[in-house]
Amino acid sequence: MKIPIRVLREMAQGDDVVSSVLEAVRLRVLAHEGLVPRDSCEFVRSCMEDMEHSWEDFITLALNFLVYGWSWFEIVYKKRPDGKIGWKKLAYRPPESLAEWKYDDDGEFLGMEQWIHLRNGGAAANAGTGTVFIPKEKAVHFRTAGHGGQPEGRSLLTGAFRTWQRKQRVLEIEEIGVQRDLAGYPYIRPPAGVELYDDEGAPTPQMSRAMELVRRIRRDECEGLVLPHGWEFALVGSGGSRQFDTNTIINRYDSRIAMTMMADFVMLGHENSGSHALCADKTEMFEACVSGIAGIMRGVIEHQIVRRLLEVNENLK
Repeated sequence: MKIPIRVLREMAQGDDVVSSVLEAVRLRVLAHEGLVPRDSCEFVRSCMEDMEHSWEDFITLALNFLVYGWSWFEIVYKKRPDGKIGWKKLAYRPPESLAEWKYDDDGEFLGMEQWIHLRNGGAAANAGTGTVFIPKEKAVHFRTAGHGGQPEGRSLLTGAFRTWQRKQRVLEIEEIGVQRDLAGYPYIRPPAGVELYDDEGAPTPQMSRAMELVRRIRRDECEGLVLPHGWEFALVGSGGSRQFDTNTIINRYDSRIAMTMMADFVMLGHENSGSHALCADKTEMFEACVSGIAGIMRGVIEHQIVRRLLEVNENLK
């Protein structure tokens, strides 16, 4: 199942549970010593400190591969004062800037074709004006497990998508219910003689305007109403409590979302349940997952960034 990029972004930035888990992963990964090649030579460490951005900023953007299934950077080199080649920047290329993946006639993966106007945060509406090719040899490519070696892996949010959709619907219904309970149930009564449907059963303009008015009723600082002569408007009081507890339903969805991300320990204590031993077990599992993520990133850093830098400088000799 391929989830649109805009939906994945909404999940990652707009859902409190998803964003909390991703932030926990980010902080733990940043604290992981393996992502800073401390055993590398002094030259590599100096190149890391000599970029236009920090190494931590690069790691943070690289972690977007958990959200989208992949993240892509273009390596931009520069000549240093000592005559060697270093990194100017590891330029992030957002997933929405992807035009297409390029392959040769034998099916060998070549790189990424990118919309020009989206390279530096341009508007998506201008995406069709041209593309630029970024070969894989000049790129840093993070990817989760995929199928058949495809460049796009599986988003960490894929398992939570259906549950997240259901949660959003319940939240919308809950918000409408709160408004109705506080403001009352609105109704409009037309005067006698007003036809709400024509001879063919279609709503008349008066009916359409009345329905639109009822749907838009809100209690806020801009409230007010003007009705034609003879029309009546009223708010019917709430009928009482609802059959279902939306708070329980939403908590259940939150727990399932966290569980699909291997981080359901974040929900312990929110429901007045969960032992210390259970919390320790789930936290240990989460730490193991973070270590696995760090391991994936460490392999990419060593092979696609550090090794290439050393090879470029070796070729200068």
